[in-house]
Amino acid sequence: MFTTKLAIYYFRRQPLGSTRDRCLILIGSIAGYLGIPSSATYSMSKFGVDSIRVNLVAPGYVITPAYTKEIIAFFKSKGVKFASEDDACKAVLRIASDTAVNGRSLAVVSKEDCAEGYFDLAQDDFSEGSKLHGMQDVALNVGSRT
Repeated sequence: MFTTKLAIYYFRRQPLGSTRDRCLILIGSIAGYLGIPSSATYSMSKFGVDSIRVNLVAPGYVITPAYTKEIIAFFKSKGVKFASEDDACKAVLRIASDTAVNGRSLAVVSKEDCAEGYFDLAQDDFSEGSKLHGMQDVALNVGSRT
């Protein structure tokens, strides 16, 4: 929240023009949209102004140096499909380069789930059979103790 307050402070001091935009991109997580067993606090922490665009990029599982080969293998054994860092960057660039994008949440997902590597969540609830419903099932599988 303080990041947003600080950004607004400086945005208001920037002149607007045809080549300048006020755009705040928040990085969250798909975990804010899914229920993850034993991780309610984590999920809540991820969910979560005039002439300022605010959007959210919500990556799913992305292979980064933070993951060991063993962790990646474990996640894959539970049905996790990994997104790419490049697709996360494309989602950020989509928001930053199009001033019509405002108040949106873009999920970064595997290209198996979406050819572009990201999609507009456009919802806070999801129906059975939707992409998010399938991701919810995988999240529950990862969190299960069996």
